[in-house]
Amino acid sequence: MPEKRPRWGFWKCFDRLRQGGRGCNHKRVYRVYCAMRLNLKRKVRRRVLTCERQPLLASSELNRVWALDFMRDTLYDGRSFRTLNVIDGGNREALRIECGTSIPSSRVVRVLGQQVEMFGRPEAIRLDNGPELTAEAFVDWAERSGVKLLFIQPGKPNQNALIERFNSSFRQELNRPPTSP
Repeated sequence: MPEKRPRWGFWKCFDRLRQGGRGCNHKRVYRVYCAMRLNLKRKVRRRVLTCERQPLLASSELNRVWALDFMRDTLYDGRSFRTLNVIDGGNREALRIECGTSIPSSRVVRVLGQQVEMFGRPEAIRLDNGPELTAEAFVDWAERSGVKLLFIQPGKPNQNALIERFNSSFRQELNRPPTSP
């Protein structure tokens, strides 16, 4: 069986043996599987660091540092949607909440361009390493606009604590049942 299908994993081979009427212990089958050198190496995706990381510096000045993050949720019918939340780090005010089923980097650039027209250009934007935010279109927009990108370290959401706190409050307010009058 493995000669015909070399890409099958161990558990699939084991299940097919059991379905075929061969009652074998899984440990014994695994020893034979490994002895035949059928065990496949797992591909590990390595994350490429694009920019150097910056420590969290809280600013009390308005329009100096914006924080940006995505939030995902599911509708009652099972479809998922995302929100792009942009807040000002000076007063923690939500500047924009963009909703959609898909928010690619081109849409992020368009939204931030509108925010710059409305509120002025920030000195920096603190964000995580999502694919939309490390895309070439977004990084090019930041360079053209003169906005410094402050990436947080992967797996350290507390380095962008302002937006994470906003996301938590936003999620609680949306999921709260309506009060009766």
